Amino acid sequence: GRRMLGLENATLPVPLLNFFVESNPLQDLRTSKVSTWSGQYTVKLGSVARTFFMSISHTRATSSHDRYLINFEDISELIELNEQIVKLDRFATESEMASEFAHSINNYLTVISGNLELLQLRLGAGSDDKSMRHLETMRSSVDSISNYVEGLMGTRDDAAVFTRKN
Repeated sequence: GRRMLGLENATLPVPLLNFFVESNPLQDLRTSKVSTWSGQYTVKLGSVARTFFMSISHTRATSSHDRYLINFEDISELIELNEQIVKLDRFATESEMASEFAHSINNYLTVISGNLELLQLRLGAGSDDKSMRHLETMRSSVDSISNYVEGLMGTRDDAAVFTRKN
């Protein structure tokens, strides 16, 4: 507990309630009028906020003071890993959608490109330069769209960041 709360060198007892950011677990226990309480709490440790799952039990002491047994587990890394899983799942979904989109566009581009080639063959050498320039402009535009769509199916520029976790 000392290590998790950064109290290795602190003189005990330290008021536990000083650490809580959003709510007070002992107050939650007293308000609920039950003997045990559990929940997720954010704890301020210096400039860092950590998330703990806490279980608090009110014990009947022989003295006049209330006594509590508090168990807590630092779940900050689990929450961070869960957020990363959600982010990776979103990236996978976006990638799959982009791939399907690119495949459909490529089908249409193939039809357009093939018809442009046929049109060039039909017009042949007897057509004027202006018509041929228009055909070449269309062909160039189709190639540009094709390159763009190919980029959609490529890898993302986001570099993966790996960190060691316990």
